[in-house]
Amino acid sequence: MNIRIHPLWFVSGIYFYVYDFLEWWLMIQLIVLLHEFGHAWMAKSLHWKIITLHMTPIGGMLELEPRWISRTTDLVLVALSGPAMNALLIIVGNLIGDFQAWSGANLMMILFNLLPIFPLDGGQIVKAILYRWIEYDKAERILVIWGLLVTFLGVGLFIQFVGYHFGIIIIGLFLVEQNIHYLKMLKWRSLRRRFMSYSP
Repeated sequence: MNIRIHPLWFVSGIYFYVYDFLEWWLMIQLIVLLHEFGHAWMAKSLHWKIITLHMTPIGGMLELEPRWISRTTDLVLVALSGPAMNALLIIVGNLIGDFQAWSGANLMMILFNLLPIFPLDGGQIVKAILYRWIEYDKAERILVIWGLLVTFLGVGLFIQFVGYHFGIIIIGLFLVEQNIHYLKMLKWRSLRRRFMSYSP
């Protein structure tokens, strides 16, 4: 399995170091790795191929290659296995002792990842559900456009009512970048499919 680190991951680490929150940031990175381990364990049990672990400013992302035929329930199970790992970490932390910061960080991870925005787990669940009624390419385009709208709206409302915050700006920039990149990939995939199906 390859590991790739997004440039903004280093920026976020430097930011938390400068403002003396490095220990908290390192704890988040450990939780992120355990979260991704949950996804990896479920994917392996379904005989999916694990290609790359991407470390990003909003967490980790596993690049997976599902089996050629995957049930909608399989896609949902893989998406939910990460938040399920965080729930397990909360239970373990409470059994061992009073780990409020640990439990709070894991709860934050669950709530954030279940937002219905690509590439978060909630977005993957919405995509799997859309697959049941809409063809793949159309479902993915709907999800990407929805993700961009929600991201712009969410960041805008946060700035309006709370004010500027470095972390929110980084998260917003990353989500926009990911959705635009995925939209370009969808367009390229559609063009390639048309070219391959063309017969003079």
